[in-house]
Amino acid sequence: MPVDSSDNPARLSRSDVLGRLKIAVERELAELDQAYKERPLSAVAWIARNLLELVVWVKYCSASDENANTFADDCARDAVQAIDLPDGFSNDETFSHRDARASIIKKAKEAGFETVDEGYTRVANAAKAVGLDEMFKHSNKLYSKFAHPTALMVMTPMEEFEQGFKNIFLDGGRAAGVQALRLIAEFDGDIRKVQTDDI
Repeated sequence: MPVDSSDNPARLSRSDVLGRLKIAVERELAELDQAYKERPLSAVAWIARNLLELVVWVKYCSASDENANTFADDCARDAVQAIDLPDGFSNDETFSHRDARASIIKKAKEAGFETVDEGYTRVANAAKAVGLDEMFKHSNKLYSKFAHPTALMVMTPMEEFEQGFKNIFLDGGRAAGVQALRLIAEFDGDIRKVQTDDI
């Protein structure tokens, strides 16, 4: 269970989490436009997929403080999992990934973050929790087929189909990004209304 934010003043608020998500969405939208003009299809598909995931996270985090806290906590869980590597993985023979990971987990648990070494929230589970599971499942499947070197990506004659798929992915990525920004704006408007009503 995530640490209760009421007991931890260093925790991010839901507004803070959504603010960071907004920056990520805006960055990916700018990257999408640039990739559409200058990069191959796989880059456009990858960025459209990022925007798809971001709209899921925005809807998930805007739904409740608990969801936003879980997403923020997943940052630490991601870091702990990222360094779950065998010793000798890097060129520095004196560095132990296992020891570093164990030290980070110990410090986090001593600070009250008991679940730091547990699994993070999967984006597909977040999508299901906020009613975006069907849209996510189908869009993610399509984008992934072209973001990775799948047989479909490798064997498709790109000279015939690349521009058409780029158009599809540009439209889908932009739609997801715009939806994410609208959800954030709606949340911000609700927060301002509550703050104004409290005066």
